[in-house]
Amino acid sequence: MLSEAGPRRKAGRAATAVLVAASVAPDSDAVLALFGREAYLGWHMTVTHSLPGVLVMAAAIALLARRFTSMKELPAAFTLSLLAMGVHLAMDVTTPWGTAVLWPLSGARYALDWVATTDAFVWGLLAAGTAAAWAFRRWAVAAARISLALLGGYVLFCAMGHGSAVEYFRESMGRVRVRPSSIQAFPGFPDPLTWNVVATTQDRYWQGRVHSLLGLRGRLAMYLRNPVPAALDSPAVQSYMEWARLPLLTFHSTGLEEASLCDLRFLGRSEGMPFAARLFKSALPGAPAGLPGKAPGVPGRFEWSDSMAPAPPPDMEYELPGG
Repeated sequence: MLSEAGPRRKAGRAATAVLVAASVAPDSDAVLALFGREAYLGWHMTVTHSLPGVLVMAAAIALLARRFTSMKELPAAFTLSLLAMGVHLAMDVTTPWGTAVLWPLSGARYALDWVATTDAFVWGLLAAGTAAAWAFRRWAVAAARISLALLGGYVLFCAMGHGSAVEYFRESMGRVRVRPSSIQAFPGFPDPLTWNVVATTQDRYWQGRVHSLLGLRGRLAMYLRNPVPAALDSPAVQSYMEWARLPLLTFHSTGLEEASLCDLRFLGRSEGMPFAARLFKSALPGAPAGLPGKAPGVPGRFEWSDSMAPAPPPDMEYELPGG
């Protein structure tokens, strides 16, 4: 018995190392932040979060496991890696960011919008399961199973809350006689019962804070969907518009020479709006102007906000009875 315990523990440590390495491998694309926000927004959750990428990384981890651990069976290490990364991708799809699981065949990003991108409850459940497994190694498997079961139950709870928030907001839209083309609900943080819900019509966004058990809380806000003027347009703006799910342009001058650009999916955060930018009609000082009668050769200026931007003020608000 004692002679078998040592190899068994060694195999268990090797399997744990493979699972840990594989579970964090897709997030290796965080290094994109070193190359600027454009690279990060454009490529985060694409290559390393795609099915082809997962297959390549699983094979690499299996080879490393064979070289540096006691796990010499490539199929076993490969299977464990696929399992861990599959769970990672599945959890990422439940968040609002958007995961390009079919890249490079398709750049479409899939997002269920059930769970916040950084959810304290998800991390808490995983941390509790890991701590219990280390503290009570005899019951490590049972602790891991309980942790994953609780995590699955929490995700299901959030999915039900998402559906409830959408239906509550649809009812609120009916009260102002508006039929939106789509309604999207984004999880609040840190409260999983409160949702940032945005409905889209041809020329407007309609937004509200919705409690998944109580309905719309506060006023219904309306934002005009302003098109980007040619004077403010640029390749950076077009890339942003492709990435953003609910892009909102807010002008700061009557001459349409300066504006702010943000994504309403992030509205409602107490710390402000991330990934916001400022647009200017004038290019950088000293840039050559266009010839008379021709379009300028240099597009408008695009500048990222150095810090979290304040939430854009709505163009109009509606006080609904009982809201």
